[in-house]
Amino acid sequence: MSHTQSPISPEKTIACLVFPGLTALDLVGPLEVLNCLSPEYQAVTVGERIEAMPCESKLSIVPTYTFEDLPQPNILLIPGGDFGPFEAIVNDRVMHYIQTAADRQSEWFLFAPVRSSWQPLDS
Repeated sequence: MSHTQSPISPEKTIACLVFPGLTALDLVGPLEVLNCLSPEYQAVTVGERIEAMPCESKLSIVPTYTFEDLPQPNILLIPGGDFGPFEAIVNDRVMHYIQTAADRQSEWFLFAPVRSSWQPLDS
């Protein structure tokens, strides 16, 4: 693994996608709520690489896991933003992760909160 966190356990994993230009509130708000769910769920952050990614504000967020560390989330949360989501969808690695994660799950959900929400992919 490319991080110091313990490996993901067999709980249902909610991957919160981190990418440059996201709206921090669209990530942090749902992440706070999701971490209050039953112990059956584990909400974590995932990104293309483990490094600080600037949000629309001056805040930066470092994902806990890379795409390779967490290839099969049960739920994927994609935060909105003004321009960040549009730049993310033209990033081949981000789109490949979203499509691959969706293809590998029989029960899979895509959740995009608040503004600039993305639509679920047709699989």
